[in-house]
Amino acid sequence: MTESPVLQAIWEGKIPYQESLSLQEQLKVDACKNKKAFLLGFECPACITLGLRGKETEDLSGSVAEYQKNNIEVVAIKRGGQATLHSPGQLVIYPVMDLLKWKIRPRDFLSLLEKITQNTLKKYGIIAEKKENSAGLFTQVGKIAFFGIHISGGVSQHGLAINVQNDLMLFNLIRSCGVSHRQHDSFQNQGLRPELKEVFSDWCEIAEDVFLDRLK
Repeated sequence: MTESPVLQAIWEGKIPYQESLSLQEQLKVDACKNKKAFLLGFECPACITLGLRGKETEDLSGSVAEYQKNNIEVVAIKRGGQATLHSPGQLVIYPVMDLLKWKIRPRDFLSLLEKITQNTLKKYGIIAEKKENSAGLFTQVGKIAFFGIHISGGVSQHGLAINVQNDLMLFNLIRSCGVSHRQHDSFQNQGLRPELKEVFSDWCEIAEDVFLDRLK
């Protein structure tokens, strides 16, 4: 009888962004060796990440040196997409999974993350939808969830971010996913103030049902 994969949620709280990258690499090794998958949840100090299509000259409203003076880190990472901003009060979730073991085709993985996130937002009464030719999930007010994944050796890294209680004005520092002056939304903007750990727990609960259903 084949042993079923194990899904493990890990809440790190507030950590430096670079630490999240190191954790991902450690979890990737474990995901490859064992029948495990990890859902890594955290928040981090203000940080701008540039995906594979991101360019400092096009996607930042200022110079890297200016951001560094204000303690805002700029990090180039191996995920799809362009510039994304993380900051305190934003929930970041990185699923580290061997997709083959979970019977998930790489091209389906992003759709599953979007579905899980939509259902999590709906649990709080927030309706968010995809827009044609625009990555992410949008309420009637603006963008509330962001997605950018990287798959190497069949194992997923990076993932998604959800605006919960973060300062939306900070998005003016970037061309969010390639768009200038984009409108954004958050739980707090909707009059909701759940703890990030609570939203993460709800996301993981929904994710477990969705991912385990793939094994049937």
